[in-house]
Amino acid sequence: MNIRSFNVRQGLQWLGCGWRFWKKDLALWWLVSLIYVAIAILLTRVPVIGLLLVYFITPILAASSLLAMRTLRSGNSDPATLPHSLGAKLASSFFSIFNQLDKILVILGLGAISLALGMVIQIVGQAVGGPALLSPAGLLELGTEAAIRVIGAQVVMDILLTLIILILALALPLYVAGREVVDSLYMALSGLKKNLLPLVFFSAILLIPIFAVALAMQASFLIGAPLALVISSACIALYLNSLYCINKLMFH
Repeated sequence: MNIRSFNVRQGLQWLGCGWRFWKKDLALWWLVSLIYVAIAILLTRVPVIGLLLVYFITPILAASSLLAMRTLRSGNSDPATLPHSLGAKLASSFFSIFNQLDKILVILGLGAISLALGMVIQIVGQAVGGPALLSPAGLLELGTEAAIRVIGAQVVMDILLTLIILILALALPLYVAGREVVDSLYMALSGLKKNLLPLVFFSAILLIPIFAVALAMQASFLIGAPLALVISSACIALYLNSLYCINKLMFH
């Protein structure tokens, strides 16, 4: 398999391609993302382990959604076997991966790796942000110095999280398509190295609003949570559909 190299501007082309795919099933992928964001918001309210659980479930739900995309958009599938109603498509998006026993254990393993890396990110964030990072007080209730430390820690955590997201985002479609997991991770790392700038540019466009909403939730949950449901769900829906395009264009 060859890996194509792109310039920075390709990031916008990937977004355009993702939007064209998303609008074909607009309600489905927004609803999938909305449910994921709602679950993530609830989990982050759980002290200590909540965010770690988000790290664990993210690759599992992403893999299932990408597998559903591949099935729904495959020209080789029997139309009679494809889900047609919104509810059936939604169930397929969340549970497709659980129908493939040979893949689910590996996906759970990737979830465990994501969980472990999430713990490292938490440790690094705690080292940078100090106790205020885990304080139940809102960001606006902290002093200036503590608030700056928390924002700095959040930036460091977001950079590390972006790199993890990019690697998993490139590897999961390859694995779902039938490649071995080690080969998928190797190809993902090679693709990231070869296309670092366009991938970072593409990810920044969609992830910066999500990270900004996360900071807004730290400042005020009542303001940040509704913003997350609208903005983050839209960004994630576009991100998932763009990943489908990236995989088809980058690896051939």
